[in-house]
Amino acid sequence: MKPKTSHSLIVCLIFLVAYLSQVHAVDDAEFEELEKQIEQLEADEKKRIKGEAEVKKLAEEERRLAELERQRQAEDERKRLEQEKREEETKLANLGKNEVAKIRESAKTDTSSLKELMRLADFNNPFAQLSLGWMYENGRGGLAKDERKARELYEKSAAQGNSIGQYDLGLMYANGRGGLAKDERKARELYEKSAAQGHASAQHNLGVMYQYGQGRSCKR
Repeated sequence: MKPKTSHSLIVCLIFLVAYLSQVHAVDDAEFEELEKQIEQLEADEKKRIKGEAEVKKLAEEERRLAELERQRQAEDERKRLEQEKREEETKLANLGKNEVAKIRESAKTDTSSLKELMRLADFNNPFAQLSLGWMYENGRGGLAKDERKARELYEKSAAQGNSIGQYDLGLMYANGRGGLAKDERKARELYEKSAAQGHASAQHNLGVMYQYGQGRSCKR
């Protein structure tokens, strides 16, 4: 880059030409030549200022584009991580009965397995909710016995149409446990839903209710 032309130098030259003109130290030709030099210096100064402004504008545009690219990459990364999280949550929510049963067995003595079971339950896995509910109901895996907590987990599992969750929740209604008032009609409704899916114990309990006229809105 060329060194900057000092604006003060141009001003000095202008004053110098004016002075020389007054004292007649230069002839007309020399005077005109000096004026041309001053005009050229002024033109060069304007070009320099314009060039600096263009360079600054270009640099600002490059910074703006770089920031937009950074934001785009960050957004792409956020979307990628969210997609991975959704896929992982779906995988955990759909983990099957046998896989969850293995984790539950380990959770009886292993803290990390218990945390994994809780994580699966948080992801709305119905089998994990059942298993964790059973552990709360029976005070297993280092958990304090808590029938209310167990009932809440059974409710979540039953709400997903899980036959075991419906049956276990039906038992709690039938016996007035888990903070519930005894409600044979509600128990019967849950046994019916569970029995319709082939749950043998629910079918048995429903048959007993029919036999003894419990939950009287039963249809024979």
